[in-house]
Parts: sequence; structure tokens; C-alpha cells
Amino acid sequence: MSPPAPRRSVPLWLPVLAAVAFVVGFGVPVARYVRKRLWASQRPTVSEVKSHLKSLYTAERAYLLEHDVYDEDMARVGFWPEWENRYTYFSAATGRVLPKAEREHPSSPFQVAPADPSGPDYRGAFNTFADTGCPVTPVTLSTGGTAGLGVTPADGSRGPIFIAAAAANIDDDATLDCWSIASEERRDADGNPIAAGVPYNEVNDVVR
Repeated sequence: MSPPAPRRSVPLWLPVLAAVAFVVGFGVPVARYVRKRLWASQRPTVSEVKSHLKSLYTAERAYLLEHDVYDEDMARVGFWPEWENRYTYFSAATGRVLPKAEREHPSSPFQVAPADPSGPDYRGAFNTFADTGCPVTPVTLSTGGTAGLGVTPADGSRGPIFIAAAAANIDDDATLDCWSIASEERRDADGNPIAAGVPYNEVNDVVR
């Protein structure tokens, strides 16, 4: 009777390779699934800021048609956010912050509409735009200068310009989600056009 064939030993690298294949094969789809679920949960937040910035832009355009100027006073142009808003909205870099007691019927001018502390996942508000650390893409003027956040009055070569912004911390990291909207076309850092009246995501804090 012939002796049994010697048992082949399993190379030490094979289990490691199998483990890596498992992680790559299953871990990546799981990570993608988690990102999609997080993105889906934050869609209402993104919808809020887009809707509110468009409403502020519409209010400013209507005010311009009637008065030939833009106005940084959100109460005067007829804009204030709905209850439980997560973003703080700015019509100027600094100004009066809308008190909670005046949210339904503002009685004085205001340029900052803060996030509602009673809203879901409230993570703070801001008193000035500088507190956010967010950038704002300016409008480039024909003279070579730029128009930033707030109202830039008309001059002999063009009409007035308006830029508004919004910011919020919508997850657990320190990065803010930053948006802006302008009355004139702008260009992003890569030279791509940003259409007037379209909310632009300056810093994306949404997990995709």
C-alpha cells in the first residue's frame, strides 16, 4: 500500500488575500449604501436652503421692479424663513438678527435670519456672516472690481447687484454647508458660469 500523499500547506498570504477581497467586494457597496442613506436623510435640508434662497431672490426682484433698488432689509422686501429652518440666511455681512418673537411678523429691519432653535437637529446659528467662515463667489464688474454679499448700488454702467447667502452645520463635523444666490451671473473657481437666481453650493457639507 502506497503512503498517503503529503498534505499541501495553505500559503499564509491566501487568507489575507481572501479577507481583502471580502472587504473590497462587500465593504465598498456597504459604504456606498451608507452614503446614499445619509444623502437621502439630508435632502429635506438641502431643499430648505434652495427654496428659501429662491424666495429671497424673488422678493428682492419684485422689490427692484417697484423701487428700482435692492434692499438688504429682509422685512422690507417681504422675506422671512418658515419655522424650524436649519440655515441662517444673510442679506448682508452684518446687521440686525431677527428675534424669535418676530418670526411671524417682523416689526423692525433685519439682515440676518437665524436658524430656529426649536427646529430638528439644531446645531447653532450665526450673528454675522464672518462667524460662518463661508466663502461667497462675487459678481465680477466690468470695471474689474467685484460685488460681494449684500447690495451693491447701481452706477452709470450697470444696475444694482444683490447677493444673499446661507449657512448651517447639517451633520456632526465642524464643516458648514454654505450657499449663495445672486442677481447677476457669476463664475466659479473653474470659470464655469453660475446663473443668476440659482442657488449655488459654495461649500458642500452633505455626505454623498
